[in-house]
Amino acid sequence: MEKPTTEGTGKPTVSDKDIDNLAHGVLSIYEKPFKTIESQLEELLVKQNKIINTIQIINNNKDKNYKSKILILEEICARINDLIMQIKNNHVRMIEITKTVKTMKTQALKVKKYSLEQAAKHQEQLMKEQNLVAKLPSPS
Repeated sequence: MEKPTTEGTGKPTVSDKDIDNLAHGVLSIYEKPFKTIESQLEELLVKQNKIINTIQIINNNKDKNYKSKILILEEICARINDLIMQIKNNHVRMIEITKTVKTMKTQALKVKKYSLEQAAKHQEQLMKEQNLVAKLPSPS
């Protein structure tokens, strides 16, 4: 091995051969760990990409499930609203029917009262006629 020489500046001079030897030495020390780290990083990147793809697939499925559930809920809400409208309409009809039944009942009671009064008058008339017939002298 050559000793470095100094050229009048006080600084040692280094030859190209020394630089090459130093570079080869540093490379021999650090090349294997760097290649190992590089392969590990590549492996990690592959795994990371797989995980990202899996997460995206899961999220897409969740989005699809979420959207389908929202559609189902919207359909259910629409059905419930239709049922509520039917109930309101039926309630209004029931109120109208109740009013009609009350009116008919009132009219029926008036007719019944009138017919009872007429029957009582007719009965009175018959009684008067019977009394008159009973009071008439017999033609004998």
